[in-house]
Amino acid sequence: MEKPSEFEKLKNKYGGAKAVLTEIIKNAENRVRFSDIYIRIRYGTGDASSTGILYGGIWSLVGNVYAYLCRHFYIQFPNVELEPVFDGKAFEIELQGIITTRLVHIIICVLKLIRKGKAD
Repeated sequence: MEKPSEFEKLKNKYGGAKAVLTEIIKNAENRVRFSDIYIRIRYGTGDASSTGILYGGIWSLVGNVYAYLCRHFYIQFPNVELEPVFDGKAFEIELQGIITTRLVHIIICVLKLIRKGKAD
């Protein structure tokens, strides 16, 4: 029998984590509130032109993630600062914010996950 490759192991872990995250999002939908979000991204590829192209890609990603989160949670538009480094390689992310929910929603979500785990 062939030993699973690293890719297969990663794929299996991702599948399990995705199922759990999907269940958490389903149970927490519209019960979690994100506010006062601050995101600072400092990045550089070492090449000025590819760093500039990446700038547009990051803004596109921010917009798509925001749209996804708006469908499932109450969220204010984050304060986003992009700091491109055109003359070197760099990658730093700083995230700050407030996540608010009621304790009863967390307990219900955990109980549903435990019950679903026993059913599988």
